[in-house]
Formats: sequence, structure tokens, C-alpha cells
Amino acid sequence: RITVRRSRFDHAPARAMTPFTGRGGELERLLGLFNEMRTDGGGRLAVVIGEAGIGKSRLVHEFLRTIARRNVLALDGGAAPYGSGSGYRPGVHILRQYFNIGEADDVRTVQEKVAGRIVALDGDSNAVGAPLLALLRALPENHRFMEQPVSERRQRVFAALKWLAGRMTADRPLVLAYEDLQWVTSDTRDFLDAFVHNLPPTTLVLLTYRPDYDAGWLADRPRLELRLDGLTPDAIRKIITDLLGEDESLAALNDDLPRRSGGNPLFIEEYVRSMVESGALLGQPGRYRLEMRPGTATIPPTVRGVLAARIDRVARADKLVLRTIAAIGEV
Repeated sequence: RITVRRSRFDHAPARAMTPFTGRGGELERLLGLFNEMRTDGGGRLAVVIGEAGIGKSRLVHEFLRTIARRNVLALDGGAAPYGSGSGYRPGVHILRQYFNIGEADDVRTVQEKVAGRIVALDGDSNAVGAPLLALLRALPENHRFMEQPVSERRQRVFAALKWLAGRMTADRPLVLAYEDLQWVTSDTRDFLDAFVHNLPPTTLVLLTYRPDYDAGWLADRPRLELRLDGLTPDAIRKIITDLLGEDESLAALNDDLPRRSGGNPLFIEEYVRSMVESGALLGQPGRYRLEMRPGTATIPPTVRGVLAARIDRVARADKLVLRTIAAIGEV
């Protein structure tokens, strides 16, 4: 069905999300940068670098959750491997947040919401509205904007986005979080490049990416850089205890799992889930007991392995659905 879910943390209560552990220092540094931005009114840039599953998204989630209590406009989005050929598509979610566009809104409703907000911001509905509606796939195909050369449309999109970003900060600070730059498109990267080199006042941009991504275009931009390594054994043990509990049968698992996980919290969660689904662990979250040898389930070495292991456990009919969706892609 249609869903407005944006990340795996959106349904965190249902999944009994583990306590935020081992990243308090990094969170404090982000909050410190945020407070600097609010104090002096300047623009700020922060980047979070780390391997898949190491905790980049969780850190961003906790930062945004913390500042949500303050008078700030916080918008978040990001790229995805399946959207790498979709132009600005990954960042469209940020626009949908700002204009309060729901997944079920029809084209007319989208047009009305965008036009109303632009008028309220004293903008030109043609110069600004047409490029934004084109991004949102809510502009009529026969509109004259669509007849312009690609290069001119691109320039108008850039101009509209820059204008909008500047107007967003008129009455409160703006925090823009954009994750997974390793999958970003060239158009989105070029816009982000121009944007972070000329940040509007009271704006904080937070970017995340993996260590193998070439972020040379950010090299000359002053920024706070946070590199996330694996969690310490003590932090991993705390996560394990919160997930499993302290039953005597878990002793061997508690000793072995920190070493095998490499300090990766996502892999810890998936390992525990695998053991629950295989019947090796019985009970409830925080109150499990071990019924089989710890080696019954293995820790996948990559996020791809995590997904593959989960797919292997679903029913055959569900696998067919997944294959079909993967073939169709985004529409």
C-alpha cells in the first residue's frame, strides 16, 4: 500500500529500537554546531562518514529528534541505489515535507499547496512554481517550462531551489539533512555543491556518506567532520543486553557476539532477529533465552548480505513479489 515511511526509524516503537548508545560525543558536537549557527546566524556544514550499518542514520535521527523541540525547520531526505538515475528524485521528498504534500494528494492538490506557499513567501509563481512543480511531477506536460531546453530548465530548477532555501530561513533556522551521498545523482550533487558553498544565513546542512565515496567537491568548504568507527565492546554489550536480557543461557552469546559483530549495531540487530526467527532464541525482547548453539545463525558481512538473508527467510510467494517489484523499479 501507499506509505509515508521514510526510514527504518519511522516505525521504531514497533521494532523496539535499541537505546542510543556509544555516540553521545558525536551528538554533542552536532548540537554544538547547531547552537553556533543559531548564535551567530551563519551557515554551517557537517558531514558524517562511516560504513554501512555503523550508525550514521541513527545519529542523524537522534540529532533531528533532539532539535525538534526547538523553533527550527528540519527537513531530511537522501539518495538510494535504486534512484541513482532519477535526476532530483531523491531530494523531492524534502520538498514534499516542506509543502506538506501527502502520498495520496492528487496533482491539483499539489499545485494548490505549492502555489499557496509560494504566494505566502512573496515568490513568483511562474519563475519559482513551475520548476518546483516539475520536480514534483505536478506540472502539465504542455506547460511552456517543459518546452525549454534541458540546460535552461536545469538552471531554473537551481534558481528556484536556491530561492526557496533562502526563504525557508526567514522566520526560523533551517536544518537540512541529506543522507547517502554515495548514491547521489550528478544533478543533485551539483546543486548541493553550489548550495553548501553559499549557505543562506541560519542554515545547517548535514550530509552522510560511506568512506569510499569521493567527496572532493566538499574539500574546500569549512565543515565539522565526524568519522564513525565500530562501537566499543562495552557499547555493543549494552545493546546486546537491551535486546536479549540477562538470562544465564545467553552467557556464551554475550561473550562471542561483540567480537563477531565488528562493532556494527545494525548487524547485531539482524543477528538477533535471525536467531529469533530460526527459533534459537525464545521469549520476548529483553527477556530471551537461548535454545540452540550461538552458531545457529551467522552475521552477514555486508548490508547486502543482511537483506539477502532476510529475503531467504520469506515465503516463496513473497519472494516472487520482491523480484517483480525489483524488475519494475520506481514509477
